[in-house]
Amino acid sequence: MGRPQRPIDRNGGPVAEFAGALRRLRDRSGALPYRTLARRANCAPSTLSDAAAGRRLPSWPVVSAFVRACGVGDESPWLARWQAAANRTPTPAPVGRIPDDPASFLGRDDELDGTLRLLESARMVTVTGPGGVGKTRLAQRVAAQAQIDYKNGARWVELADLNDRALIARKILSALDQPPDPIRDPEEQLLAALTGRHLLLVLDNCEHLAAGVARLTREILTHTTGVSILATSRRALGLPEEHLSTVGPLSPEQATDLLLERARAVLPGYEPGETDLQCAQRICERLDGLPLAIEFAARRLRTFSLAQLLEYLSAPSAQLGDDSGVRHPRQASMLATLDWSHELCSPAARRLWCDLSVYLGGAPLEAVTAGAGAEAFGAVSELVDQSVLVNAGQRLRMLETVREYGIRRLTARGGLAEAHERHLDRCLAYLMRADAEWYGPKQLDVLRRVRAEMPNFRVAMEYGMDAGGDASLRALRIARTLWWFWLASGTVDEGRDWLEKGIAACDDPAERHDAYWACAYVYVLLGDTKRVGELCDLAVEGGGKATIAWATLVRGLIALVSGPLEESIEVSESALRRFEEIGEDQGAQHALSQLGIAEVLRGNEDRAVPWLEQGRHIAAEHGERWHRTYLLWGLGTLRSKGSDPASALPMLKEGLRIQEDFGDQRAVAANLEALAWVSAAIGATDAAVVLLGRSHWAWPEAESRLFGFSALVGIGERNEAALRASMTPAAFETAYTRGGELSSDEFWDLVDDL
Repeated sequence: MGRPQRPIDRNGGPVAEFAGALRRLRDRSGALPYRTLARRANCAPSTLSDAAAGRRLPSWPVVSAFVRACGVGDESPWLARWQAAANRTPTPAPVGRIPDDPASFLGRDDELDGTLRLLESARMVTVTGPGGVGKTRLAQRVAAQAQIDYKNGARWVELADLNDRALIARKILSALDQPPDPIRDPEEQLLAALTGRHLLLVLDNCEHLAAGVARLTREILTHTTGVSILATSRRALGLPEEHLSTVGPLSPEQATDLLLERARAVLPGYEPGETDLQCAQRICERLDGLPLAIEFAARRLRTFSLAQLLEYLSAPSAQLGDDSGVRHPRQASMLATLDWSHELCSPAARRLWCDLSVYLGGAPLEAVTAGAGAEAFGAVSELVDQSVLVNAGQRLRMLETVREYGIRRLTARGGLAEAHERHLDRCLAYLMRADAEWYGPKQLDVLRRVRAEMPNFRVAMEYGMDAGGDASLRALRIARTLWWFWLASGTVDEGRDWLEKGIAACDDPAERHDAYWACAYVYVLLGDTKRVGELCDLAVEGGGKATIAWATLVRGLIALVSGPLEESIEVSESALRRFEEIGEDQGAQHALSQLGIAEVLRGNEDRAVPWLEQGRHIAAEHGERWHRTYLLWGLGTLRSKGSDPASALPMLKEGLRIQEDFGDQRAVAANLEALAWVSAAIGATDAAVVLLGRSHWAWPEAESRLFGFSALVGIGERNEAALRASMTPAAFETAYTRGGELSSDEFWDLVDDL
């Protein structure tokens, strides 16, 4: 796995950083002599000392020997860091992982070491400092170094894209790879998920949610013993347990080194003369040593010399632009740089800068440019060239300081409401295009794109519902169009809140009628049968054919859950006829699923199979996968009770594989329970108990097992009783508990062996 060794970057490149990490590991391991480490590693002491000296990047076998000699059991984080140092190729970090920042890390060694020391003795550390000072970059380095000290590593939670403190717990759950339970309180679920973990939780950009972060952090620290928290914020969170790591401007020497390094990055082969060095020092003084301001200034060196840059920053007008009334000199210097970047933009690019400031977490390129013509593409390209935007995989991102600057511009000229109107229009148009692709082969990609865009949909819905009039109509249309997202992502409680708020805010009767059935659908999963009936009645009273068909479907679903089954079959058949009349295959597939499962519950195999197979045929015809899982579950449940239970295995396994991508926990739990029944029937008793435990662990805590279907609950209870009777109580509890503790690889090994 080794690569050709390369000379160290003396300005703090990846090789130097990697060597520093090895030295810190040795220090934390007791600063053992290299002779002792060499005996443990079975290699020469000079080999290990050279690896930590940073003269060249050591080979992977040497690194592996070094970290094992220091007592590290899991080498995978070190392998990833070694590969990053060898390749220096940035890759997108999965959700919850520490972002990979390819830029070198200059002038922060003292802050890095100090923050690491704080984390060794304190469970709550907040990195504070003004905007643009480099808090996030420092936290990335701290987390990358500190994660080896935690059994469960570190998880990164970016909060800049949230505008509601009620969503903080959900964002952390996402970083922990924990699907949200729509019934359970998110904070309660989060505390349960963190219990027993030894983990570093990094909360980045907390200042706009300080009160909510502080309260939730206090709960985490109180209810767990192994979780430490590293936060970044422009101000302290105010907790008694909080230890502060304050990050100030770079020293004059550090700032100059940073400016010159960035100058070399944009001007290959550039070497400053004495005059350039003096200009660089004076520029950094004008920018008060703020790294972000220096980064912006360095980008201007593509066009201007250091002397010209200094001339601009020395002009009295360079300090103008603080239209918010803030007079902090560092912020004034930052605004001077941002003002200048703004002045260099064309009018179209300036408008787009301000428009994109309304977005949270960036915007998809398609949402910004769709139908906007060549001017929009030109403005995007211009802003990317100016480093105002970063185009990361067809998604336009903006630094938070740059975004706030755009908001100030909008507010000062009274254009914020107009920008929100354009944002609302773009969000609705983007969602409608996604909705058109949902029922088809691109379903998983659509779900991922919509999930990434939810911060912006929330901003758009909040603005529209508060603004009223036509804006509220468009906002409600977003909430209604997202009906399948609320179901597939396990966020039906959030969907209920938005739909109810939108219905109350919207004055358009037709739009409200179309939203009634969607709201009723999410209420079914929340178990509120009374509200479901009220909403279905409202939908039917004034809705068109499609609205009445969907409302009829939801009535059939609530009858399927609460009975009687005959009523569910009659109503679902009516819905099916209505969908077939208007050519709505997605609705027909849902109706066929309900009809098939109702017949399964009645024990009527001759009628259940045709319904479910017809639904599978429609799903396959369209390339639909998410809802197909429920059809597979119905067929698998039916076969698990028949003469050949093993024939259910392929269907149930297929359903689980589908949900490995989609993450619908109800579908996962239902398939697992049926798989447990099959395992018991074919004699795989231990596997049956493990799967039963995992199924019960996956079901939302406040929701009835197996959707409350009494016939299936009875089968499940009898199956569990038989399993308990087949082994000792201790053996049953051990296998049952193991179900909830299996890693993903262990779980799939168990399933594949059936």
